[in-house]
Amino acid sequence: EVYALTDVYYAPIYSGTGTKLKILEAMACAKPVVTTPRGAEGLELDGEACVVVDEPEKEAEALLGLLEDAEWRLRVSENARRTALKYEWRTLLKAYGRIYAHLLG
Repeated sequence: EVYALTDVYYAPIYSGTGTKLKILEAMACAKPVVTTPRGAEGLELDGEACVVVDEPEKEAEALLGLLEDAEWRLRVSENARRTALKYEWRTLLKAYGRIYAHLLG
């Protein structure tokens, strides 16, 4: 419900490790995400599905740009949704199943 109220998701992640589920959740809800390189770590993201910036000034520019440019926001939103589907549990379960089958011979 919260994602439905937002136009852009901002994830200024500067420390921590592991999968960034909050980012994937926002992307699955077709929300454009602005994050840092640390926030994008471990995810296969490009500039078309998520805006990754490494300086606070660029973060602000990206946020304002997405808020002001509806066409860009829509394009990133659509790409974000498509990208997030690659991380859906069913997709990952199939991939893990293939790995286990290979390992077990």
